[in-house]
Amino acid sequence: MTASLTTALALGSLLVLAPSSATAVTLDDCAVWLQKLRGEASGVQMSGAAAGNNRRDLLEHLDKAAVPADSKDTADALRNVEEFRKRAARLTSEGRVSKQEGQRLDTLGDTYRHCVEAAERKH
Repeated sequence: MTASLTTALALGSLLVLAPSSATAVTLDDCAVWLQKLRGEASGVQMSGAAAGNNRRDLLEHLDKAAVPADSKDTADALRNVEEFRKRAARLTSEGRVSKQEGQRLDTLGDTYRHCVEAAERKH
């Protein structure tokens, strides 16, 4: 993904999350972002002998970051997406994930976090 596409995704996410009297962000909207993030994380190129374990750890945090439909508590989701972002940043700083892919994971993770926070404010 090029830098301009990453920027477009970030700007698009801001538009989705911008306050609007016509529509409110819901946890269902956030689930779409989480699905996109999970897809990116599952396909990201990783190097090193522990690549499989690192990917599994990242995906596990994303699985735990999902907010159940019957739940209004988002604390665990927010904590797990932040842990995902920290681990992805560590893998990037170690050179196991490219800077571009690491930035994309961070941008999508941050978008999901903002979405959950916006949906939580609407409840």
